[in-house]
Amino acid sequence: MVEKIGDLLLREMQTKNITEMEMASRLGVSPGTINKYTRRRVQNPDVVTLAKVAAYFAVPYEHFFGGDEAIAGHRDPDLTELVEIYRAIDPEQREKLLDYARDRERLSRHYASSRKKGKEGQR
Repeated sequence: MVEKIGDLLLREMQTKNITEMEMASRLGVSPGTINKYTRRRVQNPDVVTLAKVAAYFAVPYEHFFGGDEAIAGHRDPDLTELVEIYRAIDPEQREKLLDYARDRERLSRHYASSRKKGKEGQR
């Protein structure tokens, strides 16, 4: 498990040409934490750190326990694009994007619920 996290972090840092300090800032952890993971010096990963890494890489938490088969269903190109957009924008814009997505999801649920109630009322 630690190998996967460290490998993900290293690959991301190399791809984006960023330092441990920059990666730590993006994840909201200390640079020392990043160093421990990339050097595989962590015996029992902290669940909070695992959750932050999973969220940053847009993979389910289970990815770190079950390998790539755990995320096989999460290779949607639209989701990948959305994650890349999310990573590229500043924190304020991220919050606006999340608010928009939450609003759309609530509207979708409300609309589906209204349609279901309308059909039940016609019976």
